[in-house]
Amino acid sequence: MESLRQRVYEAKVACETSVGNTAREKLGELRGLLRLGISHGSFQKQEAQQIMEYLRLLKPEIFVEEPHDVFSRLAAWLRNFFVPPPRTASQQPQQRQSR
Repeated sequence: MESLRQRVYEAKVACETSVGNTAREKLGELRGLLRLGISHGSFQKQEAQQIMEYLRLLKPEIFVEEPHDVFSRLAAWLRNFFVPPPRTASQQPQQRQSR
């Protein structure tokens, strides 16, 4: 069952590093692996709860379900299309010093 622990760890790291729907998919995989681990005795229920609580604190947005109706999806698509992505520190233009 050590390989199951390894898969849970990999799924946890994937949840931490992924964003959007990919992170939600990895969260579903992690939930399934934790349930499997609990039923086979390689994880205690408390240990699985701690992992899920840690992820909920780290990335609460992946625990919110995406809307499934057409209008909500259209609105989300329009927001993603018209709102530019936030700039990171490395992408911001460097200010030139004037003399």
